[in-house]
Amino acid sequence: MKRVRGFSQTAKTYVEQHPGKTAQEIVRYLLGTGAVQSAAQEPEGSLVATLHKHHVQVGLERRYDKGIYRYYPTNGQGPPPPAPPKALGSVELESDKVLVTLWLSQAATIAADTLVASGTCKDRSAAVGWLVNRAVSAIRSNG
Repeated sequence: MKRVRGFSQTAKTYVEQHPGKTAQEIVRYLLGTGAVQSAAQEPEGSLVATLHKHHVQVGLERRYDKGIYRYYPTNGQGPPPPAPPKALGSVELESDKVLVTLWLSQAATIAADTLVASGTCKDRSAAVGWLVNRAVSAIRSNG
């Protein structure tokens, strides 16, 4: 697959001029104006995942604000960071958790990163756990 370069710097420049946008807003604008391109089958999801994974290296910071992540330049422009998100759903004790290391497909990784970028989950680990728990619940309800 041919890789198209230049998204990270273009996204950084856009965020410096328009702080406080979500990853989806940034990507949709840049794709819509033709400022960036992607060779991926799902360009929007791929670029949202790229922004989520590499925002620190690009020179951006991500802040959780009213249920969604927003991006700001690292120079402190924009409002102060809000309090960290509260856990949703049932209470799960740390002792109930088991560490599992696994390989994921690119599609599963993009799905997890999209959950993080949308603010549904706080990090990739929580997103994969959420996806697995949803799958287990669906299997149990159909079984």
